[in-house]
This record gives sequence, C-alpha cells and structure tokens, in this order.
Amino acid sequence: MRVRILLLTSAFLTSTLANGPLTYAENDERLEKCGRQFLNYQTGTGINYDKTVLDSDIKHLWLVGVSSQYSPTHAHRTNMSLGSIISKRHVITSSQVVIGTNVTNETLVWAYNGEAVNPTGEDCDERGNMPVPKEVTELLVLRAMWCEGETLACKYKSFAVERAWILNLCGRERSYHKEASPFLLELKADEEEIKYPCLINASTVLPKLSRVDAFGLLYKQEMHRVTMYAKNAAIHSFTDDKKFMILTDHQRLSFGDRGGPLIRNDSETVILVGINADGALLYPRTYYWDLRLIQEDFKRFAGIHNEFKGQPPSSTSTALPSTSTPSSTVAPPPDTTTFLPTSTAPPPVPSAPSTLAPPPVPSDPPTVAAPPPTTPQPTEPVNQSTKSTKQTKSAPKEPAKATDVPRKEGNDGEKESDDLFVSEEFLNKSTAKSVLILFALSFLIQ
Repeated sequence: MRVRILLLTSAFLTSTLANGPLTYAENDERLEKCGRQFLNYQTGTGINYDKTVLDSDIKHLWLVGVSSQYSPTHAHRTNMSLGSIISKRHVITSSQVVIGTNVTNETLVWAYNGEAVNPTGEDCDERGNMPVPKEVTELLVLRAMWCEGETLACKYKSFAVERAWILNLCGRERSYHKEASPFLLELKADEEEIKYPCLINASTVLPKLSRVDAFGLLYKQEMHRVTMYAKNAAIHSFTDDKKFMILTDHQRLSFGDRGGPLIRNDSETVILVGINADGALLYPRTYYWDLRLIQEDFKRFAGIHNEFKGQPPSSTSTALPSTSTPSSTVAPPPDTTTFLPTSTAPPPVPSAPSTLAPPPVPSDPPTVAAPPPTTPQPTEPVNQSTKSTKQTKSAPKEPAKATDVPRKEGNDGEKESDDLFVSEEFLNKSTAKSVLILFALSFLIQ
C-alpha cells in the first residue's frame, strides 16, 4: 500500500511539473523544429472554416481561434481573436478576448463580467505584465484552424489553457489602436505533433519596406463560422517607442484581426515578427506589436529564448539593442570593432616565432607554473591547517556551479539565467501540493 502511495505521489508531481516554462532541452527542441510549416497564402480571397474544406486542403496548422465569454451590456468587444502556436504548449494572441472597454466611460473591464481592470503596479510586474485570474482562463476556448479527418464531418481540435499573462498592459498610454496587448497562453497539455513558426530575435534588423504577410479573420466572427484571409504587405514605418510596426496597404476591417500573425515572407524559415494590435485594417494605418520588444517576457514566462533560427551567424545587428549581453558575432559594429584586435592579433610572444608550437617558451614556465608553489605547503602544519579550514568553508561554492545545467547558445550567443524558466514560487507550490496529498492519502490508509 505504501508503494502505491509513493507511485500516486510521484505521478502527481510529474503531472504538476509538466507545465510551466520550457526547459533548456525543450527549447532546444523548439529551435530545431520551428519555422518549417508555411501557411498557404489565400491573398484577397479568404478561406471559410465552416467545415467546407478538408484538412488536406489547408495548411494553417499552427493557427488557432481564441474566444471567451463576454457581456455585451458591459463591454463592446468581439469575443474571438486569431492566435499563433509558438511552442508545444504556448500560444500568443490578443488580450481583446478577455479585456474590453466599458460602453459608458471607456475604462478597461474584464469582458466576461464587466468588472474594472486595474492596470497598476499592484497587479503588474516591473515590465507591465499582468497575470490573468484563474476564473478568466477557465472561460477561454481555443480551437484549431484546421479540421482533423478526411470527411466534411471532421472535428476541430481544441486546447485547454492552464495559465495566461497579458503583456505590456500597465504603465503605458492607451489609445484605440494600442488598446489590445499581447496575450500569452500556456496550454495544459503539450502538443508534440504541431509545427510552429520561429520567433524573431531581438537583435534582428527589420528595415522599412520589408515584405510581410498578415493573417486575420473577417469581421466579427463566431467560433462556428470563421473566414480567414492573408494579405501581402510591407512595413511602412515604426512608432517612436519602437513597440509597433505600421502597415499602410491593408484593405479590410475586422475586430477579429487582433492577434493575427505578421510573418516575414523573404526567408526560407517561417518567422513570426508581430501580432495585430488594432484590428482596423480599413484605416490608413494598421499597427502590429513588434515581438522584438517582448523577448524578455517570452523568456520569463514561456522559457522561449534565442529566437530566430534562420539568422546567419555572421550577420550583425544595429536596429534594436538586445536586453542581454551580446556576443561578438551579433553585437553592433562599435562592439565588434573593439573585439577585433583581440581576436585577430595573438598575444606578443617574442620567444615563440612559430604559431604551431606555443608550449615551448623558455621564459614562461617559471612565471606561469602554479604546481611548484603548492607542493611545499604541507611542510607548514600550523599555517596550512588554518588555511585549509578557510578553504573547506568556501569550497562548496565552486561545485555548486558545476551542477548547473549546460546551456546551449543561440544565434546571438546569449546565455539565460536559471530564474527565467522555472520559478521558485512554482516549485514551492508544486511541492506543497504533493506533500498535502501524501499526508491525506496516509491518513486515509490508517
């Protein structure tokens, strides 16, 4: 019986820790798999997903429709947005599915009950991100934008949400085209078979007039009837705060466009560069969130780091500074020039003319050799004992670093810290739950 209790506890811990940010190994797998599934471009025509096409005829295998309950009397907002799967258990979409605007005073409210949203420092972290309450995430409905099966009676795949965050919500000016924020979702179950796009790296240069493809939903769609379209366009400009990319040659109007992906079409890899922020494609300007500005949030909440697998290793970046320490391969030109002398000019060794045999240098052994001074130390018992006690107290600090999980460097060579992936609070909650269940089972057996 005790063995059974241990097995149940172990299973509970395993299922609990299965969620959360990606581990280093899982993120490496994401980098290997991402960017291989292109979407079919039905520019200007649209695709009706009312079970009128077979899954073999469509290739939108990483797009999902995200919806939630909302109260028309309290908030005027559509209850559906287009979302993109960006890892085996993460989706990025628009916050409009859970947050709306009060019809009388234009304040932000939760769409399902009309209660006020308080985007202040009390509810948000230092980067303006707000965790979404559990009662809100339980109302979310995610449905795949493809149909499983080869008949017209095929079924749409659905996904359950474990937790969610509204990114960049607090501490910024709000207007109509900037109201909806990026909405990051964590799925309850991993989707191993789904192919997803790569994410643009924070250090990637994305100049004006870059060709992109924008995907959206026509008008105010309901979950049972969805028409999606794609539009080839060009990035016209960027806002002064560098948070938004502006497109000018769209010709559609749809609230469901919010959260829709913006993809580079000049690369052999599918790269997600932005998501729709305003949903008003009939307006002269259409705003898209620039995903380069929320890279740190992806790292912290989703464990997604070192994005953009398709960037050549030798390319440099000058468009947007990365928040992490850059390496010599992707650093801006001023940094690379400072490192060039150290990488091209070897240390001056006058006694060693040949570069193939650096070891035989007559003047170096007596100055560099460390073992000779350490050997006579055991001859002094009194002083050595005091030194050894001090060394033994500080020695455990060094092996602790050796136990760290080796990290794989991405395209920009940056290494992430451990606190970005599995938070201590998350582990403490999981451990507390397992201990409570173990005591409960033991009490029942007795």
